[in-house]
Amino acid sequence: MSDHADLLRRAAARVRETANAATEGPWKTHDTHLGSGGHSATVLTHRDKLTDTGLVAWLPTFSHEPWNDHTNAWANATHTALWHPGVALAVAGWLESWDGVDLDPYGPLLTDYEHAVNVARTLLGEDT
Repeated sequence: MSDHADLLRRAAARVRETANAATEGPWKTHDTHLGSGGHSATVLTHRDKLTDTGLVAWLPTFSHEPWNDHTNAWANATHTALWHPGVALAVAGWLESWDGVDLDPYGPLLTDYEHAVNVARTLLGEDT
């Protein structure tokens, strides 16, 4: 399990690194019609709704079909906004919380620990 502890620490560090480099959240989405250019969904910051709104991401469809199921910019923007840096830092804390936990191979926490390991592997792009 020491290999798993290292995996969890590396995943938490990577999540913290990217979250701390990203624009502070929370984030919100906004629909935009681009005229002849199609439709777009944007992800914006909104710490101060009147003065501090900034563009985080622009997700165009390059289509005149706003709800194209294959490139649904609104669903992608909503998902992106949901995973703002505050959420990422909470996930990093959860991954780190497993460090030093003594697990009984037959105990109820083992499934949760294995889930954390799988999340860490997915975040790092390593084989599960």
